[in-house]
Amino acid sequence: MAQPRFLMLLLLGVAATLVVRPLLTDEVGAKARSGIVVGAAVDWGLLQQPGPYQSLFLEHYSSLTPENEMKMDALAPAPDRLDFGRADDLVEWAAAHHIKVHGHTLVWHRQLPAWLEQRRWTRPELAAFLRRYVTTVVRHFRGRVGSWDVINEPLAADGSLRRNVWLRVLGRGYIADALRWAHAADPSARLYINEFDVERNGPKRRAMYRLLRGLKRQGVPLDGIGLQAHLTTQWHPGGRELRWVMGRYAALGLRVDVSELDVAIGPQAGELTRQARIYRSVAAACRQEPACQRFATWGFTDSSTWLGSGRRPLPFDAAGQPKPAWQAVRAGLGR
Repeated sequence: MAQPRFLMLLLLGVAATLVVRPLLTDEVGAKARSGIVVGAAVDWGLLQQPGPYQSLFLEHYSSLTPENEMKMDALAPAPDRLDFGRADDLVEWAAAHHIKVHGHTLVWHRQLPAWLEQRRWTRPELAAFLRRYVTTVVRHFRGRVGSWDVINEPLAADGSLRRNVWLRVLGRGYIADALRWAHAADPSARLYINEFDVERNGPKRRAMYRLLRGLKRQGVPLDGIGLQAHLTTQWHPGGRELRWVMGRYAALGLRVDVSELDVAIGPQAGELTRQARIYRSVAAACRQEPACQRFATWGFTDSSTWLGSGRRPLPFDAAGQPKPAWQAVRAGLGR
């Protein structure tokens, strides 16, 4: 399905030097040949142990996002040291099993070490710490972690920049600075901003578009946006709306990946069918948008989910059996 669109873009590229998506035209053909990377966030404590959780993941996924091992509270337990032990173990395991690793996350307002939140920072002090932290972490995993959520959840619900410690002390420039530092530490890594509730049109989506456009115009090294897509059967974009939203981001020359999809359901009859319909719609939108190269869920089995197993948000049930949602994902991705 992607090939006619690729030919059209290629002809436009030959006719003129201005191409709508200059960073992506050479990837559309590869996508048609190799398909979308399917990944999931993982609980490292479960994944490292041989058993049903590990077997289920290895059977169905080729990319992982660590749920906690690369967050700041895990990597920076004290002001004067970084601890890469668990993260290194995860990355080494992934390499041994030919699994790609998506780093999550460098700069976020949550899961910060207590010592950082308790300190009264001056702007030069915090800027020096954040630069050193981003540089050291990305350089440590250079060549082993191919992509990063550099900035996670920078927007408030109304579209304004979230009033977190980074914004309060460093100002709005912290976003561009972190991206530049990450790029300098590993120029080959793909760098993302990751956010929720930007899959539907509204003030937060429009604010994200303005943020991304501004960064691109400044020449900031930014490769993509991750759409978290934490949805419910009551709140979710329609297929046409999602494709339009993805297209708007992609027109900036960015990848537009589905990064944390889950679909929480209630106890009502027919919820599994409605859930499957949403999974298929999101997967189909990813397949139809050449800029969508990765389709990832936040977890993969209802036995291990941040929402609690009662919400049953993932493609496999608590016993590891495929739900209608898993078949819907496969159908949506054309597999």
